[in-house]
Amino acid sequence: MPQKSSVTNSAAYVVLTGIFTLAMLVYEVMFFIFMFSIFTHVASGHTTTAHPPSGFYRILILGIIFMPVSLALLAAYVVHIAKNARLDGSLKAMWVILILFMTPFSMAVYWYLQLWTPRRLATSSHD
Repeated sequence: MPQKSSVTNSAAYVVLTGIFTLAMLVYEVMFFIFMFSIFTHVASGHTTTAHPPSGFYRILILGIIFMPVSLALLAAYVVHIAKNARLDGSLKAMWVILILFMTPFSMAVYWYLQLWTPRRLATSSHD
């Protein structure tokens, strides 16, 4: 039986969700690397000025930009999980908890397993 067509099954939705998820993942990695470099710089005693470290404002602006993106992605993933007929109740609860606590990493895994792979398999079976 073919799946009902909906916004969450459209190619544009899958691709845009993937792009924004990847962008969030890249930002998170950049943020952690930046924070680690600040920590090591301060811990080594090289702080002589009261000015913020180089790149601080860029990370801050990116964080302000990505905050609404992160909230929108969170809502989109939770809605998709709730409507996903391939998942039973316990898997839905597991994915929601993972999405809430390990946001960019679990979003990327969920996107690949539940959005990209089924869509790719469905399109290859029509060929």
